[in-house]
Amino acid sequence: MFKKVFFTLLMSAGCWCLYAQNLNELRTGASWFGENATHPGFTLNLEYVRRHSTGISTPMRADAGAYFHPRNHNAFMFDVHCGLREHFGRRFALEQYLGLGFMLAFYNGDGLFQVNDKGAVVRVSPSGNPAFMPSVSLGIWIAAGKKTDPERWAVHLRPKAFWQLPVNNLALPHFALQAGITYRIKTLEKRK
Repeated sequence: MFKKVFFTLLMSAGCWCLYAQNLNELRTGASWFGENATHPGFTLNLEYVRRHSTGISTPMRADAGAYFHPRNHNAFMFDVHCGLREHFGRRFALEQYLGLGFMLAFYNGDGLFQVNDKGAVVRVSPSGNPAFMPSVSLGIWIAAGKKTDPERWAVHLRPKAFWQLPVNNLALPHFALQAGITYRIKTLEKRK
């Protein structure tokens, strides 16, 4: 399972790098990440944006981060998102994303126990199984820069649903809220 997840992420990153050659904006940023809106965490991100017109752009983003669920687990995440951003005027946009990622949870407490194939309860490692993490998110994006360059800085608010799988042979749903800021590092020339 781990090899399949790793291969899928590697292929996604490869496609992302090929796609990035035609993009015309590079952004970086940071977000507060609240799993279930109450378990605090953070994400750092790198984003490539391709503009198709003044109203439509397709951002691709990589996020790396963590969140902390007291008395349960701490999780570290890496995911790649492909999205669509529709601009309304110079400062406001709505966005939507699909993502694929990887999550590793470290459980808190005395230990982690599982039932083995023979029906016996055994202690296992405190680190959870590596998990595949597909996600969907919607968002509001607001340009917050000066009047001469409004998109230099931007703020965003993104509700997100993601799944941790496998967990007991099922997919465990999680909900999160991301609120953060991005900064345009560079404008790239658009190839024709």
